Amino acid sequence: MKRKNYLVTSDAGHHVIKHAWNSAIRETAALTLAAARQERTTYELVESVSNRDPDGWDFANGARTWRRTDGGKAIKYTIERQA
Repeated sequence: MKRKNYLVTSDAGHHVIKHAWNSAIRETAALTLAAARQERTTYELVESVSNRDPDGWDFANGARTWRRTDGGKAIKYTIERQA
């Protein structure tokens, strides 16, 4: 069985490849936590979308949006399975 690769990109300029869907999801949280520490603020998850392949087995793509808890900027991540 071939390993599936997922490309995680953000509007903040991040581009990371992960080898599992759950790992890609955790990467969005880790990148957001790093940004929060740098900005000395907190973020909350406000949108979470996960789309599966038509066969219903594997994840095809998704998106996560994290917004500052003070109502400031948001970071939007997209996750796409690579061929």
